[in-house]
Amino acid sequence: MTQNWGDTATAATNIGHEALLSAARYLAAGAVDLIERPELLDAMKQEFEAVDADGGRLVHTQRRFSHICARGPA
Repeated sequence: MTQNWGDTATAATNIGHEALLSAARYLAAGAVDLIERPELLDAMKQEFEAVDADGGRLVHTQRRFSHICARGPA
């Protein structure tokens, strides 16, 4: 469900379709990283447990996982 008419109108355009495909590639690349490097998944689980134990406060993680974000899909 979209929140405004602009989102709805863009979804049916070529650029909206390309954005959807791009997002799908990034999500798939992240999934492949987690399959190929299970230590990343373990680190994410540990971080989640630490945040959960801390009452749900978010911690700064961009520095820890910046190598994943910078790489993007292959």
